[in-house]
Amino acid sequence: MSSTLKKLYDLLVERLGLDRLPLRSVPYSYVSVEFWLGAIVAASFMWLAISGLLLLLYYDYTNPAEANRRLLESKPFFRPLLTSHLMAANLMILGAVAHFVRNFLVGAYKKPREAMWIVGVIAGFLALQAAFFGYASIGDKIAIEAINIGSGFVSNSFGEYFGKILAALAFDVTESTRYLRTVAIHVAFAVLLGVVFLLHFILFEAQGIHPSPRETGWRDEPSKIDETRKDMAPWFPVNLTYIIVVTFGVWGFIFTLSAFLQGLGWVHQLLYQLPIFEGTPEGEMARPMPPWFLVYAFKLFQLTFLYLPEPLKIPVLGLEIYGFSALPVFIASFVLPILVLAIIPFMARRGSTHPLDNMAAATVLGLLLVYLAQLTIWGAVTLSFHTTFTAIVVFITPILTLVPGLQMLRATMKGEDINKPMIRFFSLSLIAIALPFATLIATRGYESDTGMGDAITGLLGVVFSLIYLSLIAFTVFSGESEPKTGEPRQLDLPTPLIAVAIAELFLVLFSAISLALINPLANPILASALIGLLLTSAYGVAHIALRALTLHGKPLESLGSELVPHMLVVLSLAVLIFVA
Repeated sequence: MSSTLKKLYDLLVERLGLDRLPLRSVPYSYVSVEFWLGAIVAASFMWLAISGLLLLLYYDYTNPAEANRRLLESKPFFRPLLTSHLMAANLMILGAVAHFVRNFLVGAYKKPREAMWIVGVIAGFLALQAAFFGYASIGDKIAIEAINIGSGFVSNSFGEYFGKILAALAFDVTESTRYLRTVAIHVAFAVLLGVVFLLHFILFEAQGIHPSPRETGWRDEPSKIDETRKDMAPWFPVNLTYIIVVTFGVWGFIFTLSAFLQGLGWVHQLLYQLPIFEGTPEGEMARPMPPWFLVYAFKLFQLTFLYLPEPLKIPVLGLEIYGFSALPVFIASFVLPILVLAIIPFMARRGSTHPLDNMAAATVLGLLLVYLAQLTIWGAVTLSFHTTFTAIVVFITPILTLVPGLQMLRATMKGEDINKPMIRFFSLSLIAIALPFATLIATRGYESDTGMGDAITGLLGVVFSLIYLSLIAFTVFSGESEPKTGEPRQLDLPTPLIAVAIAELFLVLFSAISLALINPLANPILASALIGLLLTSAYGVAHIALRALTLHGKPLESLGSELVPHMLVVLSLAVLIFVA
C-alpha cells in the first residue's frame, strides 16, 4: 500500500472510529465458511427483505395470481425478482439447518450460549411461519391448496369451534380479503424474525464466537476467545470484508441456482420456481401439497393411526370431545421438534463439548433430523394413508443404524475394542436395509407406487443416518487444520490469484453490459443467470481482496485450496452457458 493510500486509510479509520468498534473480532483462522454459516442465513434474510419490499410495491391482494401472471409478462426483471425471493427463502431455511447442525457438532450450544441456541430455535420457527404465509400470498394453485391443507389441519387439530376461529384469523373468511390477511401475517412474521435475528446477533456479540474444538481439545473451558490473542483479525476491515464476500456469494448463488432450476423446467412441483397457475400443463401435473419445508407435517397428517378416537371420551369427567382428532399430529409436527431442539443444551451438561460425550443429545438430534428428512421425501413421493406396521418399519430403520453407529464411533474415540460395536452396527444396518424390502414383498407392496415409495423411504432412513454419522466422524476425527507456528508467511498475492481477480473483474463488466443489452422479458432465465454471474464474480474479486488483507495473519495455502472458493464463479458461468 502506497504511503498516500496508507495515510488516507489511517485518516478514515481515525475519523470514523473504526478502530474502536464494539463489534467482536475473530482469529484470522476463523475467517472461513465453517465459522460463518450464520452469515449465510443473514445474507439470505437480507435479500428476502430487499426483494420482499420491492414485490410488496406491486402486490395486488384482490387477485394476486392474475397480478403475478400479468407482471411476469409485462415488467422487466420481475421474474428474476420473484424467483430469487423464493430461492432466498429456501436457502435461508437450509442454511439455518446447516448452522444448527454445525453448532451442535462443535458444542457451540452449551454454557454460556444456551440462550443464543434457544433464540435461534425461535428464529427457525418464525422463519417457517413467514415462509408459509409468503407461499400462501402468491395466490396460485399451490397457495390455494396450502391454505386448504392448513385450514383442514387446524380445524382437525383444535376442534370445530376453535379450529374455525384460528383458520379465520390466519386466512380470513372471505376470499376478497384473504390474501390481504396472508400477506399482512407474512410481513408481521418477517418483521418479528428480523427482531429475533437482531437479538441473536446481540447475544453473539455478548458471548463471542465459540472457540474451535481444535484449540480447546473439546473442553468447555475456555468458553470465550481471548481477545488479547495476537492472531485476532480486526472487525474493520477484515470481518466487514468477509461479510461483503459472503453476501455477494449468497446472492449470486441464489440467482444462479434459480436460473438453473428454471432452465430444467418441470421436474417436481417442489423444485418449480414459478407460480403454478390453473389451466396450465404445470397446473395439471401439480398435486395437493404444502411448501417443501412443511411436507413432513403433511405426511404425518396422513398417518391416521396417530389420530385420537372420535369422539374422545373422558370417563372420569363424563365428557365426549369432538373435532380434536389430529391434535397429536399437530403436537408431533410443530410442538415436539421445537421442544426437542430447545432442551438439547440441557441434555448435555457434561464438561466436554464433544458430540460423542453427549450421546443422548447426539441421538435425539440425529433421529429428529433423519425423521424430518424421511417424512419430507415420503410426502413428496407418495400421497396416501399408511398402516401402523408400514410406519413402524419406516421409522425403525434410522434407529437400527444411528444408535449402534454412534456407539461404534464412541468406542473408536475412546480407543476401546471396536469389534463388537462394529459387528453390531453392520448387522443392524443390514437388517435396516432389508426390512423395508422384506415388508414390500410380504405385503405385495411392489404392485403400487405407494408401496415402492414406502420401501424407498425406509431405505433413506439408513442413508440419512449414515450421512449424520459421517458428519460427526468428519468433525471429530478430521486432522489439524490450523497453521503451524513458525510457518513462513507470504505477504504478497501470487500471480495466479491476481490473474483470477482480473478475469473475474472482466466477468463483472461482461455480465453488467450483457444485462443492459438483453431483453429481460424475452430472456428472463438468461437475465437471472447474468445477475448470478455478476454477483458471484463480484464475490470472487472481494474474496481475493480479503486474502490480500489477511495474508499476514492467515498463511497462503496451496493454489488449489485458494481457488476452491472461486468454483462458485465457475458454477455461475456454467449455468449461464446452460441456459443461454
